[in-house]
Amino acid sequence: MKLTDLLKKEAKGDKDEYQQKFRDMMSKHGIDSIDDLEDDEKDDFFNDVDDAHVSDEEELKKEGYKPRITRKEMAEVKLFTEKNTPTDKKKWAASVAAAKRKFKVYPSAYANAWAAKHYKKNGGSWRSKG
Repeated sequence: MKLTDLLKKEAKGDKDEYQQKFRDMMSKHGIDSIDDLEDDEKDDFFNDVDDAHVSDEEELKKEGYKPRITRKEMAEVKLFTEKNTPTDKKKWAASVAAAKRKFKVYPSAYANAWAAKHYKKNGGSWRSKG
């Protein structure tokens, strides 16, 4: 199943869930239609519906996920998931050793980035596996 199909299916499920909670809230307030409420009561009604329903996007935000990802963020993810290997093992080992001497914590993002930059500055290159 494609991701877009999965997202459409999930969005439809969220819509059905919201409509059910809306109907439940109408019966709780003892009304058959929104028009049965005064203007100030409508605000309270919709606030109650909103409190009762948590959308998928709100769930993701609570869990710390960003519901939309930018191209820049996608490029950063791709950067860390690519399977690149150094072409010169000795130069890479020397760069890693230098990074271990320079940084208190190794491996770390900063130390690895520094080692990669040091490796490339000394004439190293990378071969892509994937």
